Amino acid sequence: MKLLALDTSGKTVSVALMSDDATLGEVFFAVERHHSELLLPAVEHLLRGAGLPIDAIDLFACAIGPGSFTGLRIGVGTVKGLALAMDRPVVGVSTLEALAMNAAGLADQICPVIDAKRGQVYAGHYRSDAAGRLTRLSADRLLAPEEIADRIEGDAVFLGGGAVVYREIIDARRGGRTLFAPPYLGRISAAAVGLVACRKAEHGEVAEAVQMTPVYLRREL
Repeated sequence: MKLLALDTSGKTVSVALMSDDATLGEVFFAVERHHSELLLPAVEHLLRGAGLPIDAIDLFACAIGPGSFTGLRIGVGTVKGLALAMDRPVVGVSTLEALAMNAAGLADQICPVIDAKRGQVYAGHYRSDAAGRLTRLSADRLLAPEEIADRIEGDAVFLGGGAVVYREIIDARRGGRTLFAPPYLGRISAAAVGLVACRKAEHGEVAEAVQMTPVYLRREL
């Protein structure tokens, strides 16, 4: 199965071409340019480098949020357009689950944290087995960094931009029972999006392109 995966949920743009769960190629940008300027040229570059036409893609995947509203709209819109044109299915992947994949296999509990600004974070809570497969332990949420620190019991690894910004708060609330992944693991990778999507597809968790929508988390009351 050939899979094309995208992430435009934050400040970076990432595109990956996969063959099942193996990465054939990946393009990553962390530059001050509009996502829409970079995305399709990156797709074309990857396909040309692999010697594949767009109709060789069997499945399209995209990080659907939480994240930047504008970025998510661009990524989801691009995937829907490509999938509709090719009559292919899609898989939407939680941005936080894709981020958690960067630490899969490193700790039992993984807490991806994205800075949502205004003193809030988007946070997830996952368990990883030795093979790097993730199990969601709670719904992705928008909350204060103190709250995610208080919700997690036992040793855990925190990663992502939110973990960098609020490291002191999280560490103090958890009494030192926290491992912080290095900043380079806090960038969301389209290859991680593709790997999650591949595993979802194995379980039949695919959809028609028209069904894909961004996920905008709101504060729980």
